[in-house]
Amino acid sequence: MEQLPLKVIEQFNENRIQQLLKLYKDAWWALTRHYDDVVKMLAETSLTLGLVEIEKDELIGFTRVLTDGVYKAVIFDVVIRSDYQGKGLGKQLMNTVLEHERIQPVEHVELYCGTDKLRFYEQLGFEDQTNIFHYMRLRK
Repeated sequence: MEQLPLKVIEQFNENRIQQLLKLYKDAWWALTRHYDDVVKMLAETSLTLGLVEIEKDELIGFTRVLTDGVYKAVIFDVVIRSDYQGKGLGKQLMNTVLEHERIQPVEHVELYCGTDKLRFYEQLGFEDQTNIFHYMRLRK
């Protein structure tokens, strides 16, 4: 498989925020996200990582992590632009998160996903905990 020239970024300037908004259009769960909310989310998130294709200078992948740095880290918003999917970039992005110096010392790294993504995350070492925990949400 051909390797794309990529770089990982942790800071999002105005151009990258606009690219992130376009990237979110590839994810059904992010279709209603708006600029002001995304700017605030980026500012309040413990760790944000983007994959940029160097030659085109385009954001093609993104994820973020909320963590206390000790006990828990929760991964959110793992997304790869649709025309780049199937190239191992999701795995690369997740490995970048799991190997990050801020995540390495954390006791439990968690995420939630649809059933269609279970195999992907299991291949990275995640275990399905639905027989132990229940997903709970309070809508405000």
